[in-house]
Amino acid sequence: MRTVHPLLREWFRSRNFAFQQDRTSNLGGRLRISFDLLRSEDIDTVLTAPPYVNHHTYHPTRPRFVEPTYGGEIAIGGCEVLQNPQAQFNAELRKKYGQDVVRFSRVALEGSTYTVVLRNWQTTNQFLEDFGEGLPSSWTRFRNITVGVPDLLYLFNSVGAPANPSRAAGSSSPQVSHLQVQVDELRRQGAETVGTVNQVLAQTWRALEKQNEVAQQMMASICAVSTSAALSARYASLESTCGRLEERMVRYRETLDGKPSSAQRARMDTLLAETEHDHDRVEKEKDTIAQQLSALQFAQGTQFLGQSMPHPAPTDSSQPVGHGGNVPMSHERPPPEEEDNHRYEPHQRMSDDAASVPSLPSGQQPFSPAGPSRDLDRMEQE
Repeated sequence: MRTVHPLLREWFRSRNFAFQQDRTSNLGGRLRISFDLLRSEDIDTVLTAPPYVNHHTYHPTRPRFVEPTYGGEIAIGGCEVLQNPQAQFNAELRKKYGQDVVRFSRVALEGSTYTVVLRNWQTTNQFLEDFGEGLPSSWTRFRNITVGVPDLLYLFNSVGAPANPSRAAGSSSPQVSHLQVQVDELRRQGAETVGTVNQVLAQTWRALEKQNEVAQQMMASICAVSTSAALSARYASLESTCGRLEERMVRYRETLDGKPSSAQRARMDTLLAETEHDHDRVEKEKDTIAQQLSALQFAQGTQFLGQSMPHPAPTDSSQPVGHGGNVPMSHERPPPEEEDNHRYEPHQRMSDDAASVPSLPSGQQPFSPAGPSRDLDRMEQE
């Protein structure tokens, strides 16, 4: 190994890999040649294309190290495949050595190493003796998962904080080292794949929740629009009914103003009272629907499409409906434009037949194509 060190140094220099220092160390009976490279891209290049020196390929690995926090800290490697190893191991330690046995614990090296500080050195030594051959399968909750053998953190760092628990400290065969690198890479890729799958599942779940929320909002909006349309249609129908009742009351009052007979007056009074009663009932129902529309509009926080909701015009109780200009008009005709005034001006008909049109006698009104109402016909028959 010491003869290989100069050859590796020359190999790094020939490829312009800048390194701060290089050294040979003995870690747990294993000789290791280390190069502290200055550029991260050089590290990736060396890991991708390992050195080939003296007809042999040397597969490099990046050293792993867990910074100690307390003396007597214990480390267990190979925990990246476990879900929350800190909670699992802490629970098993408290079950075996008491509730106050764990004084400090953590997960380091991206979840691959679990470290713990026990209450005293006697308990630490007892734990290392009890599980010197490895942890039982019940600690990992899965019989096909094997984690590293518990060891002091100092010794764990001395062998490079191995990610794979099956790494043997005294193995120095290049073939075994190459195989170990491949196994470590497979374990790392597996852990990354599991993390990616969990991330995708979490994103998918959030997307489904968002779609469900949007669907609920759409259903609520559709229900609100449907309810609003039904109420608006009902309001329009009641408004039309009110208009017909008001016209009927106008005709009844005009008949009463014409000095009818006593029988006709009694009949007209009865019909007028019934019509006024129906008109009041329809007006109350209109007010109720108007309140429902207003409440629905306020709850949704949006303005309904179309015209604003009509409000009944106040009427003077001293003057009956139908006389004068107190009859509310739903759609008043706008005034014509100035340039269109000539359309509504009367024009003299230039025809010789105009003089032949007979004039009506004085006081006689032209015949209207609209016949009298059904109630008036019934009154005349009586």
